[in-house]
Amino acid sequence: MHGTCLVATLLAAGAATAQWARPDLVEKVAHGELREANVSWWGYDKDDSTRYLKAALGSKARKVTVDRQAGPWYTLPLSGRSDLTLVIPEGVTLCAKRGAFRRQADFLLRFNTATNVTLAGGGTIRMWFEDYTNNALYAWSEWRHAIALLSCRNVRVENLRIADSGGDGIYVGQQGRVPACSDVTIRNVTLSRNNRQGISVISADRLLIENCVMEDTCGTPPMAGIDFEPNNIHQMLRDITVRNCVSRGNHGAGFDFSVGNLSAVSPAISITLENCRSEGNRKPTKFHHAADVLTRYHGAVTFRNCVFNDLDGGRATFRSQAERETMSVTFVDCRAADPEQGGALTPLGAGYGWERVRPFTWPDGSAIRLEAPALPDAARVRILDSAPGQATRLKPVHIRGKAEYF
Repeated sequence: MHGTCLVATLLAAGAATAQWARPDLVEKVAHGELREANVSWWGYDKDDSTRYLKAALGSKARKVTVDRQAGPWYTLPLSGRSDLTLVIPEGVTLCAKRGAFRRQADFLLRFNTATNVTLAGGGTIRMWFEDYTNNALYAWSEWRHAIALLSCRNVRVENLRIADSGGDGIYVGQQGRVPACSDVTIRNVTLSRNNRQGISVISADRLLIENCVMEDTCGTPPMAGIDFEPNNIHQMLRDITVRNCVSRGNHGAGFDFSVGNLSAVSPAISITLENCRSEGNRKPTKFHHAADVLTRYHGAVTFRNCVFNDLDGGRATFRSQAERETMSVTFVDCRAADPEQGGALTPLGAGYGWERVRPFTWPDGSAIRLEAPALPDAARVRILDSAPGQATRLKPVHIRGKAEYF
Protein backbone atom coordinates (compact mmCIF):
# COMPACT_ATOMS: atom_id res chain seq x y z
CA MET A 1 0.00 0.00 0.00
CA HIS A 2 2.81 2.43 0.95
CA GLY A 3 4.64 1.55 -2.25
CA THR A 4 1.54 2.37 -4.29
CA CYS A 5 1.23 5.79 -2.60
CA LEU A 6 4.90 6.55 -3.27
CA VAL A 7 4.53 5.67 -6.93
CA ALA A 8 1.39 7.83 -7.19
CA THR A 9 3.22 10.75 -5.57
CA LEU A 10 6.16 10.46 -7.94
CA LEU A 11 3.83 10.23 -10.94
CA ALA A 12 1.97 13.35 -9.78
CA ALA A 13 5.23 15.26 -9.33
CA GLY A 14 6.39 14.17 -12.76
CA ALA A 15 3.12 15.26 -14.34
CA ALA A 16 3.38 18.65 -12.61
CA THR A 17 6.86 19.34 -14.01
CA ALA A 18 6.17 17.83 -17.43
CA GLN A 19 3.95 20.79 -18.37
CA TRP A 20 6.99 23.12 -18.35
CA ALA A 21 9.50 23.84 -21.12
CA ARG A 22 12.43 22.39 -19.11
CA PRO A 23 10.85 19.96 -16.64
CA ASP A 24 14.27 18.57 -15.68
CA LEU A 25 15.50 21.96 -14.46
CA VAL A 26 12.18 22.90 -12.86
CA GLU A 27 12.29 19.67 -10.88
CA LYS A 28 15.79 20.47 -9.61
CA VAL A 29 14.55 23.88 -8.47
CA ALA A 30 11.61 22.23 -6.71
CA HIS A 31 13.99 19.88 -4.86
CA GLY A 32 16.29 22.71 -3.85
CA GLU A 33 19.16 21.49 -6.05
CA LEU A 34 19.20 24.76 -8.03
CA ARG A 35 18.94 28.17 -6.35
CA GLU A 36 18.97 30.25 -9.55
CA ALA A 37 16.50 29.89 -12.41
CA ASN A 38 15.34 31.43 -15.69
CA VAL A 39 11.64 32.01 -16.18
CA SER A 40 11.89 30.37 -19.62
CA TRP A 41 12.50 27.03 -17.89
CA TRP A 42 8.81 27.13 -17.10
CA GLY A 43 7.94 28.61 -20.51
CA TYR A 44 7.30 31.71 -22.58
CA ASP A 45 4.18 32.88 -24.41
CA LYS A 46 4.47 35.90 -26.68
CA ASP A 47 0.90 36.97 -25.77
CA ASP A 48 0.64 36.15 -22.04
CA SER A 49 3.37 34.62 -19.88
CA THR A 50 1.58 35.11 -16.56
CA ARG A 51 1.47 31.42 -15.60
CA TYR A 52 5.19 30.99 -16.20
CA LEU A 53 6.13 34.14 -14.31
CA LYS A 54 3.90 33.18 -11.36
CA ALA A 55 5.36 29.68 -11.25
CA ALA A 56 8.92 31.00 -11.29
CA LEU A 57 8.23 33.66 -8.64
CA GLY A 58 6.54 31.06 -6.46
CA SER A 59 9.35 28.52 -6.80
CA LYS A 60 12.18 27.81 -4.35
CA ALA A 61 14.69 29.70 -6.50
CA ARG A 62 16.41 32.53 -4.63
CA LYS A 63 17.32 34.29 -7.90
CA VAL A 64 14.90 34.41 -10.84
CA THR A 65 15.92 35.92 -14.18
CA VAL A 66 13.38 37.13 -16.73
CA ASP A 67 15.63 36.06 -19.58
CA ARG A 68 15.69 37.51 -23.10
CA GLN A 69 13.13 36.15 -25.55
CA ALA A 70 11.84 37.20 -28.98
CA GLY A 71 9.62 39.90 -27.44
CA PRO A 72 8.43 41.37 -24.12
CA TRP A 73 7.16 39.26 -21.24
CA TYR A 74 3.46 40.24 -21.14
CA THR A 75 1.73 39.52 -17.85
CA LEU A 76 -1.27 40.06 -15.59
CA PRO A 77 -0.66 41.37 -12.02
CA LEU A 78 2.12 39.54 -10.17
CA SER A 79 3.03 39.11 -6.49
CA GLY A 80 6.56 38.68 -5.22
CA ARG A 81 7.83 37.04 -2.02
CA SER A 82 10.57 37.22 0.55
CA ASP A 83 14.15 36.10 -0.13
CA LEU A 84 13.96 36.84 -3.84
CA THR A 85 16.28 38.47 -6.34
CA LEU A 86 14.34 39.23 -9.53
CA VAL A 87 16.60 40.13 -12.45
CA ILE A 88 15.32 41.87 -15.58
CA PRO A 89 18.41 42.16 -17.79
CA GLU A 90 19.16 45.01 -20.15
CA GLY A 91 17.13 44.62 -23.35
CA VAL A 92 14.33 42.71 -21.57
CA THR A 93 10.89 44.22 -20.89
CA LEU A 94 8.41 43.00 -18.30
CA CYS A 95 5.17 44.50 -19.61
CA ALA A 96 1.58 44.69 -18.43
CA LYS A 97 -0.74 42.80 -20.74
CA ARG A 98 -2.61 45.34 -22.81
CA GLY A 99 -6.35 45.46 -22.18
CA ALA A 100 -5.98 43.87 -18.74
CA PHE A 101 -5.47 45.53 -15.33
CA ARG A 102 -9.16 46.46 -15.15
CA ARG A 103 -9.36 46.76 -11.38
CA GLN A 104 -8.47 50.18 -10.05
CA ALA A 105 -5.70 48.85 -7.81
CA ASP A 106 -4.13 46.29 -10.13
CA PHE A 107 -0.36 46.54 -9.61
CA LEU A 108 2.10 45.06 -12.04
CA LEU A 109 4.41 43.83 -9.29
CA ARG A 110 3.33 43.77 -5.62
CA PHE A 111 5.31 42.83 -2.53
CA ASN A 112 3.34 42.49 0.73
CA THR A 113 5.34 42.39 4.00
CA ALA A 114 8.26 40.82 2.15
CA THR A 115 11.88 40.84 3.37
CA ASN A 116 15.22 40.52 1.57
CA VAL A 117 14.08 41.49 -1.92
CA THR A 118 16.16 42.76 -4.83
CA LEU A 119 14.82 43.99 -8.18
CA ALA A 120 17.62 44.74 -10.65
CA GLY A 121 19.21 44.01 -13.99
CA GLY A 122 19.13 47.00 -16.33
CA GLY A 123 15.84 46.14 -18.05
CA THR A 124 12.43 47.82 -18.32
CA ILE A 125 9.13 47.51 -16.47
CA ARG A 126 6.36 49.01 -18.58
CA MET A 127 2.59 49.52 -18.50
CA TRP A 128 0.05 51.31 -20.76
CA PHE A 129 -0.36 54.89 -19.56
CA GLU A 130 -2.15 55.99 -22.74
CA ASP A 131 -4.85 53.36 -22.22
CA TYR A 132 -5.39 53.84 -18.47
CA THR A 133 -5.86 57.60 -18.91
CA ASN A 134 -8.40 57.13 -21.71
CA ASN A 135 -11.85 57.28 -20.10
CA ALA A 136 -13.37 55.50 -23.09
CA LEU A 137 -11.22 52.44 -22.32
CA TYR A 138 -10.72 52.37 -18.53
CA ALA A 139 -12.43 53.45 -15.33
CA TRP A 140 -10.48 56.26 -13.70
CA SER A 141 -7.78 55.20 -11.24
CA GLU A 142 -4.59 56.60 -9.74
CA TRP A 143 -3.45 53.28 -8.22
CA ARG A 144 -2.31 51.08 -11.11
CA HIS A 145 1.28 51.14 -9.86
CA ALA A 146 4.21 49.45 -11.57
CA ILE A 147 5.89 48.39 -8.30
CA ALA A 148 4.18 48.44 -4.90
CA LEU A 149 6.23 47.81 -1.75
CA LEU A 150 3.90 47.36 1.23
CA SER A 151 5.44 47.10 4.70
CA CYS A 152 8.54 45.45 3.24
CA ARG A 153 12.00 45.28 4.82
CA ASN A 154 15.48 45.17 3.33
CA VAL A 155 14.60 45.92 -0.30
CA ARG A 156 16.77 47.11 -3.18
CA VAL A 157 15.40 48.38 -6.50
CA GLU A 158 18.32 49.12 -8.81
CA ASN A 159 19.26 49.72 -12.43
CA LEU A 160 15.80 49.64 -13.98
CA ARG A 161 13.61 51.80 -16.19
CA ILE A 162 9.97 52.04 -15.08
CA ALA A 163 7.53 53.68 -17.46
CA ASP A 164 3.91 54.38 -18.32
CA SER A 165 2.16 53.15 -15.17
CA GLY A 166 -1.45 54.03 -14.40
CA GLY A 167 -0.41 55.23 -10.94
CA ASP A 168 3.09 55.49 -9.47
CA GLY A 169 6.29 54.10 -10.87
CA ILE A 170 7.17 52.96 -7.35
CA TYR A 171 4.83 53.07 -4.34
CA VAL A 172 6.42 52.73 -0.89
CA GLY A 173 3.64 52.17 1.62
CA GLN A 174 2.03 50.18 4.39
CA GLN A 175 0.13 46.89 4.70
CA GLY A 176 -1.64 45.72 7.87
CA ARG A 177 -0.11 46.35 11.30
CA VAL A 178 3.49 46.91 10.12
CA PRO A 179 3.58 50.73 9.98
CA ALA A 180 6.20 51.30 7.28
CA CYS A 181 8.66 49.93 4.76
CA SER A 182 12.15 49.89 6.26
CA ASP A 183 15.70 49.69 4.94
CA VAL A 184 14.78 50.33 1.32
CA THR A 185 17.21 51.51 -1.39
CA ILE A 186 16.08 52.77 -4.80
CA ARG A 187 19.17 53.42 -6.92
CA ASN A 188 19.91 54.14 -10.59
CA VAL A 189 16.25 53.95 -11.60
CA THR A 190 14.60 56.07 -14.30
CA LEU A 191 10.86 56.63 -13.86
CA SER A 192 9.20 58.05 -16.97
CA ARG A 193 5.66 59.19 -17.79
CA ASN A 194 3.80 57.75 -14.86
CA ASN A 195 0.24 58.83 -14.18
CA ARG A 196 0.39 60.10 -10.59
CA GLN A 197 3.99 60.12 -9.31
CA GLY A 198 7.41 58.91 -10.23
CA ILE A 199 7.75 57.71 -6.63
CA SER A 200 5.19 57.94 -3.82
CA VAL A 201 6.57 57.61 -0.29
CA ILE A 202 3.63 56.89 2.00
CA SER A 203 5.42 55.37 4.97
CA ALA A 204 9.14 54.66 5.22
CA ASP A 205 11.85 54.26 7.83
CA ARG A 206 15.46 54.36 6.55
CA LEU A 207 14.88 54.96 2.85
CA LEU A 208 17.59 55.94 0.34
CA ILE A 209 16.70 57.19 -3.16
CA GLU A 210 19.92 57.71 -5.09
CA ASN A 211 20.97 58.52 -8.68
CA CYS A 212 17.39 58.37 -9.93
CA VAL A 213 15.50 60.34 -12.58
CA MET A 214 11.78 61.08 -12.22
CA GLU A 215 10.45 62.62 -15.42
CA ASP A 216 7.32 63.59 -17.35
CA THR A 217 4.76 62.59 -14.72
CA CYS A 218 1.32 63.66 -15.93
CA GLY A 219 -2.31 62.62 -15.67
CA THR A 220 -3.57 62.61 -12.07
CA PRO A 221 -2.49 65.11 -9.36
CA PRO A 222 -0.17 65.66 -7.63
CA MET A 223 1.92 64.59 -10.68
CA ALA A 224 5.19 65.04 -8.76
CA GLY A 225 8.61 63.56 -9.28
CA ILE A 226 8.61 62.35 -5.66
CA ASP A 227 5.62 62.81 -3.36
CA PHE A 228 5.95 62.30 0.41
CA GLU A 229 2.34 61.74 1.49
CA PRO A 230 1.40 59.58 4.50
CA ASN A 231 -2.23 58.50 4.81
CA ASN A 232 -2.61 58.46 8.62
CA ILE A 233 -0.95 59.32 11.93
CA HIS A 234 0.52 55.82 12.41
CA GLN A 235 2.71 56.12 9.31
CA MET A 236 6.10 57.84 9.13
CA LEU A 237 8.71 59.64 7.05
CA ARG A 238 11.82 58.89 9.09
CA ASP A 239 15.49 58.85 8.13
CA ILE A 240 14.94 59.43 4.41
CA THR A 241 17.72 60.56 2.06
CA VAL A 242 17.31 61.60 -1.58
CA ARG A 243 20.74 61.97 -3.18
CA ASN A 244 21.98 62.88 -6.68
CA CYS A 245 18.50 62.73 -8.19
CA VAL A 246 16.89 64.69 -11.02
CA SER A 247 13.19 65.53 -11.12
CA ARG A 248 12.28 67.05 -14.48
CA GLY A 249 9.37 67.83 -16.76
CA ASN A 250 6.74 66.75 -14.24
CA HIS A 251 3.35 68.47 -14.38
CA GLY A 252 3.37 68.95 -10.61
CA ALA A 253 6.21 69.73 -8.21
CA GLY A 254 9.65 68.28 -8.45
CA PHE A 255 9.44 67.35 -4.75
CA ASP A 256 6.06 67.36 -2.97
CA PHE A 257 5.66 67.23 0.84
CA SER A 258 1.96 66.56 1.48
CA VAL A 259 2.42 65.56 5.10
CA GLY A 260 -0.84 66.89 6.57
CA ASN A 261 -2.12 63.45 7.61
CA LEU A 262 0.63 63.10 10.21
CA SER A 263 0.20 64.58 13.68
CA ALA A 264 2.17 65.30 16.84
CA VAL A 265 1.90 61.64 17.84
CA SER A 266 3.61 60.53 14.62
CA PRO A 267 7.39 60.03 14.50
CA ALA A 268 9.22 63.25 13.65
CA ILE A 269 9.71 63.84 9.92
CA SER A 270 13.38 63.62 8.88
CA ILE A 271 14.11 64.03 5.16
CA THR A 272 17.34 65.20 3.52
CA LEU A 273 17.81 65.99 -0.18
CA GLU A 274 21.43 66.23 -1.32
CA ASN A 275 22.82 67.28 -4.73
CA CYS A 276 19.40 67.09 -6.38
CA ARG A 277 18.01 69.05 -9.33
CA SER A 278 14.46 70.16 -10.09
CA GLU A 279 14.17 71.16 -13.76
CA GLY A 280 11.24 72.17 -15.92
CA ASN A 281 8.59 71.04 -13.45
CA ARG A 282 5.46 73.11 -12.83
CA LYS A 283 7.06 74.19 -9.56
CA PRO A 284 10.17 73.08 -7.66
CA THR A 285 8.62 72.15 -4.32
CA LYS A 286 5.28 72.03 -2.58
CA PHE A 287 4.80 72.03 1.19
CA HIS A 288 1.87 71.39 3.49
CA HIS A 289 1.81 74.14 6.13
CA ALA A 290 0.58 73.76 9.72
CA ALA A 291 0.81 75.95 12.82
CA ASP A 292 -0.72 73.98 15.74
CA VAL A 293 2.42 72.56 17.34
CA LEU A 294 0.52 70.57 19.98
CA THR A 295 -1.54 68.42 17.61
CA ARG A 296 0.12 68.69 14.18
CA TYR A 297 3.12 66.92 12.64
CA HIS A 298 6.68 68.02 13.37
CA GLY A 299 10.19 67.44 12.08
CA ALA A 300 12.66 68.77 9.52
CA VAL A 301 13.35 68.79 5.78
CA THR A 302 16.83 69.81 4.63
CA PHE A 303 17.96 70.63 1.07
CA ARG A 304 21.73 70.61 0.62
CA ASN A 305 23.52 71.70 -2.57
CA CYS A 306 20.33 71.47 -4.67
CA VAL A 307 19.38 73.39 -7.82
CA PHE A 308 15.86 74.54 -8.77
CA ASN A 309 15.15 75.68 -12.33
CA ASP A 310 11.44 75.27 -13.00
CA LEU A 311 8.55 76.76 -14.98
CA ASP A 312 7.25 78.68 -11.97
CA GLY A 313 10.29 80.84 -11.38
CA GLY A 314 8.84 82.62 -8.36
CA ARG A 315 10.62 82.24 -5.05
CA ALA A 316 7.56 82.24 -2.80
CA THR A 317 7.69 78.45 -2.61
CA PHE A 318 10.98 78.71 -0.71
CA ARG A 319 9.45 80.87 2.03
CA SER A 320 6.84 80.01 4.63
CA GLN A 321 3.23 80.73 3.71
CA ALA A 322 2.13 80.72 7.37
CA GLU A 323 2.94 82.74 10.47
CA ARG A 324 3.92 79.61 12.38
CA GLU A 325 5.26 76.27 11.17
CA THR A 326 5.52 72.89 12.90
CA MET A 327 8.16 71.54 10.46
CA SER A 328 11.43 73.30 9.65
CA VAL A 329 12.69 73.60 6.07
CA THR A 330 16.33 74.50 5.45
CA PHE A 331 18.21 75.31 2.24
CA VAL A 332 21.99 74.91 2.49
CA ASP A 333 24.18 75.95 -0.47
CA CYS A 334 21.18 75.79 -2.83
CA ARG A 335 20.49 77.83 -5.95
CA ALA A 336 17.24 78.69 -7.75
CA ALA A 337 16.21 80.53 -10.91
CA ASP A 338 15.64 84.18 -10.13
CA PRO A 339 13.03 85.97 -12.31
CA GLU A 340 14.51 89.32 -11.32
CA GLN A 341 17.86 88.22 -12.72
CA GLY A 342 16.52 86.93 -16.04
CA GLY A 343 16.15 83.38 -14.75
CA ALA A 344 19.79 83.11 -13.68
CA LEU A 345 20.54 80.60 -10.94
CA THR A 346 21.33 82.55 -7.77
CA PRO A 347 21.87 81.39 -4.17
CA LEU A 348 18.98 80.89 -1.77
CA GLY A 349 20.28 82.94 1.13
CA ALA A 350 19.36 83.26 4.76
CA GLY A 351 15.91 84.66 4.00
CA TYR A 352 14.67 81.34 2.66
CA GLY A 353 13.36 78.32 4.50
CA TRP A 354 11.76 78.49 7.93
CA GLU A 355 12.12 77.27 11.47
CA ARG A 356 9.53 75.26 13.31
CA VAL A 357 7.62 76.58 16.32
CA ARG A 358 9.08 75.45 19.59
CA PRO A 359 6.86 72.83 21.27
CA PHE A 360 4.80 73.74 24.32
CA THR A 361 6.26 72.75 27.68
CA TRP A 362 5.06 72.07 31.20
CA PRO A 363 6.08 74.54 33.95
CA ASP A 364 9.15 72.38 34.71
CA GLY A 365 10.35 72.76 31.10
CA SER A 366 9.54 69.22 29.92
CA ALA A 367 7.82 68.90 26.53
CA ILE A 368 4.11 68.26 26.29
CA ARG A 369 3.65 65.14 24.18
CA LEU A 370 0.65 63.32 22.80
CA GLU A 371 0.72 59.57 22.39
CA ALA A 372 -0.91 57.65 19.59
CA PRO A 373 -3.39 54.97 20.65
CA ALA A 374 -2.35 51.47 19.67
CA LEU A 375 -3.87 50.08 16.51
CA PRO A 376 -6.82 47.85 17.48
CA ASP A 377 -6.45 44.09 17.05
CA ALA A 378 -9.42 43.20 14.83
CA ALA A 379 -9.30 39.59 16.04
CA ARG A 380 -10.00 40.72 19.62
CA VAL A 381 -12.67 43.31 18.96
CA ARG A 382 -16.14 42.39 20.25
CA ILE A 383 -19.18 44.34 19.10
CA LEU A 384 -22.55 44.08 20.85
CA ASP A 385 -25.61 45.15 18.89
CA SER A 386 -28.56 46.01 21.11
CA ALA A 387 -30.97 46.11 18.17
CA PRO A 388 -29.87 43.62 15.49
CA GLY A 389 -31.22 44.33 12.04
CA GLN A 390 -32.34 47.87 12.86
CA ALA A 391 -30.72 51.00 11.46
CA THR A 392 -29.31 53.27 14.16
CA ARG A 393 -28.83 57.02 13.82
CA LEU A 394 -25.41 58.14 15.01
CA LYS A 395 -25.32 61.19 17.23
CA PRO A 396 -23.22 64.13 16.03
CA VAL A 397 -19.55 64.07 17.02
CA HIS A 398 -18.34 67.44 18.27
CA ILE A 399 -14.66 68.39 17.96
CA ARG A 400 -13.56 71.50 19.78
CA GLY A 401 -11.17 73.85 18.03
CA LYS A 402 -8.96 72.39 15.33
CA ALA A 403 -7.72 69.33 17.22
CA GLU A 404 -8.04 65.92 15.59
CA TYR A 405 -9.35 63.03 17.63
CA PHE A 406 -8.78 59.42 16.64
